[in-house]
This record gives sequence, C-alpha cells and structure tokens, in this order.
Amino acid sequence: MEEENRIYSETDENTEAAESGSGGDAAKASYEDQAAAEAFAAQIEKRRRERDKRRVAKKRRTIILLILVLGLLMTMCGKEIVRLKAENIALKKHQKELEAERDRLSKELKNSEDREYVEEKAREQLRLLNEGEILFLFDDDDQSSKGADDKDE
Repeated sequence: MEEENRIYSETDENTEAAESGSGGDAAKASYEDQAAAEAFAAQIEKRRRERDKRRVAKKRRTIILLILVLGLLMTMCGKEIVRLKAENIALKKHQKELEAERDRLSKELKNSEDREYVEEKAREQLRLLNEGEILFLFDDDDQSSKGADDKDE
C-alpha cells in the first residue's frame, strides 16, 4: 500500500513537472516514468488479486474441511444414538419380563401360605402322595398313540 502511494505521488510529481513545461526531455522522461508507474501499479493490482484469490481459496478449503468434520461428527453421534435406542428397547423388554416374573413370584409367595396350593405343588413337582394314594405314571407319547390305534380298530 505504501509503495502504491509512493508511485502515485511520484507519478503526480512527474505529471506536474511535464505540465509546467520544463522541457521536452523532462516530458519524455515523465511519460516513461508514468508508464513505468502504471505498469508497476498494474503489477501490484495483479498481485493483490492473486492474493485475494488465495485467501478466498483458503477460506473455501477451511469451510469445506469444517463441513466434513461436522458431518463426520454428526454421523458418529447418529450411529451412537441409534445404538443407544436399540439398547433402550432391549432393556425395556427385559424389564417387562422381570416385572412379570416378579408378579408371578409375588403371587406364588402369597399362595405359599395356602395349604391346598402347597399340596398341589408338592404333587406336581415332587410327586408326593397322601396316605393310601397310588401313583400311576404314563408316557404321554404312548398314551396318545394307543388312543389313536384303538379308534382305528
């Protein structure tokens, strides 16, 4: 910027000298200086435009990089959100199963005080009998196939 001001001031001085009529050689030199100053000013303007282009390109690269990084972060966060939602659904399902089991066990605990319930469970699970009872054991597969054979005859 300082160079431009210096060149412009030199150009103005040379132009004033040429206009004051200090001679033909001075006007010719002034014209050459003015042409050189204009060429230099054009060169400076060209450099400024190139520098501006580089700045714009650098800003574009920075913005593109920023967009890519943000996109990557959003993708990673999105995957994590989907994973957590799936885990949440699985945990809620497991919670419902546990609540159902708790309700069943609670009911069983209440019934454990009932004598008839205890006897029924003892018969089912332990195959206990009262006095004078006889236990008959049947194979379920044989019973169903014998019943079907008897009907065919």
